[in-house]
Amino acid sequence: MLGAPPAFASIASPDILFYLNGTRIALNASEIDPDATLLDFIRSQGPGLTGTKLGCGEGGCGACTVVIQSKHPRTGILQHLAVNACLAPIVSVDGKHVITVEGLGNSDNPHPLQERMWKLSGSQCGFCTPGIIMSLYALLRTTYSDPARLGHLTVEDVELNGALDGNLCRCTGYKTILDTAKTFVGKYLAKAQNGIVSDDKDFVVPVNYTAANMEEGEVVPDTCIKHGKPDLSELSTDKTPTPPIDPTSGALGRTAPMNNIPKRTTIAPKGCGRADCCQLSSSTEGKTQPKHPWFPRFTFRSYKPGTELIFPPGLSKYTAKPLMYGSEDRVWLRPTTLSQLVDICQVLPNVKLVGGSSEIQIEVKMKAQSYPVSVYISDIPELFSISLPTPALPSLTFGANLPLAELEATCQTLISASNTSMYATGPLEAIRGQLRYFAGWQIRNVASVGGNIATASPISDLNPVWVAVGAKIHARTAEGTVELGMDDFFVGYRKTKLPPASVIERIVVPLDGGPREVVKAYKQAKRRDDDIAIVTSCFAMRVDDEGIIQHAKFAYGGMAAWTISTPKTQAFVIGELFWSFCSITVRLSPLYLGQAFTYGTFEAALEVLAAEIDLPYDVPGGMPSFRKTLALSFLFKFWNAVSVELNISLRIDQASLSTDPQDIIASIHRQDPYAQEVVGKSEPHLSGLKHTTGEAVYTDDMPTLQNEGYGALVLSTRAHAKILSVDASKALEMKGVIEFVSHIDMPSSKANVWGAAALDEFFLAVDEVTAHGQPIGMIVAKTKLQAQRAARAVEIVYEDIKPLILTIEDAIEKGSFHQQYDRRIERGDDVDEVFKGVDHVAEGTTRMGGQEHFYLETMACLAVPKHESGEMEVFSSTQALTDCQRWVAQVTGVPRNRIVARGKRMGGGFGGKETRCSQLSAIVALAAKKTKRPVRCMLDRSEDIQTTGQRHPFRIEWKVGFTSQGKIIALKARLFANAGYSLDISGGVVDRALAHIENCFYIPHVALRGQCCKTNTVSNTAFRGFGGPQ
Repeated sequence: MLGAPPAFASIASPDILFYLNGTRIALNASEIDPDATLLDFIRSQGPGLTGTKLGCGEGGCGACTVVIQSKHPRTGILQHLAVNACLAPIVSVDGKHVITVEGLGNSDNPHPLQERMWKLSGSQCGFCTPGIIMSLYALLRTTYSDPARLGHLTVEDVELNGALDGNLCRCTGYKTILDTAKTFVGKYLAKAQNGIVSDDKDFVVPVNYTAANMEEGEVVPDTCIKHGKPDLSELSTDKTPTPPIDPTSGALGRTAPMNNIPKRTTIAPKGCGRADCCQLSSSTEGKTQPKHPWFPRFTFRSYKPGTELIFPPGLSKYTAKPLMYGSEDRVWLRPTTLSQLVDICQVLPNVKLVGGSSEIQIEVKMKAQSYPVSVYISDIPELFSISLPTPALPSLTFGANLPLAELEATCQTLISASNTSMYATGPLEAIRGQLRYFAGWQIRNVASVGGNIATASPISDLNPVWVAVGAKIHARTAEGTVELGMDDFFVGYRKTKLPPASVIERIVVPLDGGPREVVKAYKQAKRRDDDIAIVTSCFAMRVDDEGIIQHAKFAYGGMAAWTISTPKTQAFVIGELFWSFCSITVRLSPLYLGQAFTYGTFEAALEVLAAEIDLPYDVPGGMPSFRKTLALSFLFKFWNAVSVELNISLRIDQASLSTDPQDIIASIHRQDPYAQEVVGKSEPHLSGLKHTTGEAVYTDDMPTLQNEGYGALVLSTRAHAKILSVDASKALEMKGVIEFVSHIDMPSSKANVWGAAALDEFFLAVDEVTAHGQPIGMIVAKTKLQAQRAARAVEIVYEDIKPLILTIEDAIEKGSFHQQYDRRIERGDDVDEVFKGVDHVAEGTTRMGGQEHFYLETMACLAVPKHESGEMEVFSSTQALTDCQRWVAQVTGVPRNRIVARGKRMGGGFGGKETRCSQLSAIVALAAKKTKRPVRCMLDRSEDIQTTGQRHPFRIEWKVGFTSQGKIIALKARLFANAGYSLDISGGVVDRALAHIENCFYIPHVALRGQCCKTNTVSNTAFRGFGGPQ
């Protein structure tokens, strides 16, 4: 086998043992694809296990979240960790219990969490819901099984501590989701038995109405539930064979629960339903009107922590053993001791060490990186050690493979401890602060500190902290242990001083700074939660009782190709000078004992720092001025933090917060005063229970058909070029590949032409590509991984074409517009003449960028040929089934009545699946026709973004005339929309933008013109708002 060290191979086995929802899985890993993830395995098990979804494939959306139940490698305590199945290699679950959303319950017998999520309207499209359920399930299980928590769940745990940071929802909104979780909030220490709440099987967690922003009258006791089984008429509105007759309306239909409905009186009740209605008699003044029990709002199932899935007894005596499996192209090794790992690195110094797999899976899948030998190191107990600070040794030492989540919890525990006088807490607070917004919980649960350091990302959140606090690394080699300081550990882009064939064993963080040391870390990203940094930093400073700066260490990420410190600025603030001559810089001895901590020192230090971190305008990543401004502002923020913590006045006026937070909270949680018993109140989603249990079937969840193939698009890697040749011969020779489909397989050249508003594009490129990511062909193989590997192997030769038009400004300069659309709207007199007579004229240019739809379910299609008269059934995740039928009929060369287009449900659309999904459906149908077998394709997120378009970027040149009183008299504007390489429905988007441009104002004199720019970018399309926002 490729790259297997003989000594390790002699003791390793390919057999992986784990449990899936309580079922024992004994897997010979040599029979599976080494690139396969846990998500691939789960979904391959057929119907009934498709609730775990593929959303982004990068660990960012949480749709693939599962819970790993295992014993902690150091403490032995049972833990429940939410992880991203799309990133987890199969080897990572050996000896563990994998719990998916199907393991919690089903629509006949749902878990209380699933039922409450449904009844509190926590789902809309439902694609993200199973992942959200599993993240909250991990929170609940941890709350009631971890001895450190003993059943204590707070609102802060749900809302402020990031329980759902790793989960995205694009359509529901988070309030109802968080309200669901908050029904479990409470402190139940009194119910603990043997120190763990979940040991008490009869203990029932009461519903917390207040935390969930509900009134007790909105929930009735679960009297319908007997022997643990719910009433079907309450839980499943579509399972009862004969719908009950609604005594209120008399209609036969599936309605809300009809239990305990009083007979309808012939006298209509007075008033509008409000307790203070003016039509009610004065005798009711000041009295609270009882709620009518006609329509009970909710019936919640009781939550009993003691009845949850147990850790499988078959794993109680499990002992990890070395593993080895793979193929000719890639091998996985799993050592179980540090000595085994060091030996492997000695024999194979270029192996890829994998801890949390949060980066390597993205590199393999998105960037097509090849790692012939991968070593999984997260089952080595020595790398999970922790040594807490003591009076004799005030430092925190931990193993390199300690998960980020555990490091965060350890720091929080040390900060909250009562005996913090023996160590400095500043470094701990900086570490915890950076980890709080480091990715989501699913990533932090598995990603390791050592892996983050070794990756040497220039925008790492944590590496500036290690540099600023003076952390040290202990690396293990065959010769022994080597200690490395973090000051100069990073030496280039993704390069470190780590010795060859070495392994980071542990990290030591000194905590000896004393009470006068202040350490702060800052990060600026495009959004606060779960996003990579633009600039990140950490500052450490010690100021004595006299206000003299004794020590300073500043570190930045995002300001160079690696994490850097600022020695000149540091030396300046502590009173040292540098002397430079002939490119040689020498640090001189201090002129005097430190600088005073004053605002003047800060201003001078700011000038030194500005010169030290100056970025060229062609710096990779761009935004040099913005990044430099961020770096300077972080120092300003830190200087003020030191002033506050050490009570040193800088004589700067500080603005106070004038808004009472309670006023804000009250406005968020306001209730609708006009809501009645039914009107004005929401009812649970018809498919909501299926969403929460994972039973809702989407296009790619449909059972695999016999002889089915999987399609992978071959996409253009150039934005504007001639296609000189397309060679799929190598791809066709690869394992599992069935066929290659291109434009020559169309019934005619005319059949390859399509478009929403104008027939101006091709399903498959012919002799020219006009945008990066334009489909050229499709590979059909037996599996998705095989198809994607083969698609990358198709060789295409291009010849670039000029000009290359990418922006609206490029299009205006070159006069590149879609000629089918040029809209003008005018009203009133000639605006140019009107401008001459108004009091004031203002003009300018407004720009608005695009926006990705990011529907959680990417484009998906399944085409099933019927082998009779060209008939075909097409299942598509689309907002326009008629268009799907039309274009599939065209590319297959049959009348439309022989094509049946069906859509079960969509995992979000927002306009993005109105027209662009027809292209994928047509290509898949063409592949199904050629191969004479069912073909399925669901795009990966990167493919979807490349091929499907987004909200239109706009440029608006405007001129407004108005009076001195502010009344608008005249408006002249020219609107440019970046339509992309085809028109699609861009004309309609610009039409609406033109119609909405005056907003709520009446402007007497208007002259507008709208045009669609033709660029070499993906064809933009409909998006919620459809031109209104622009």
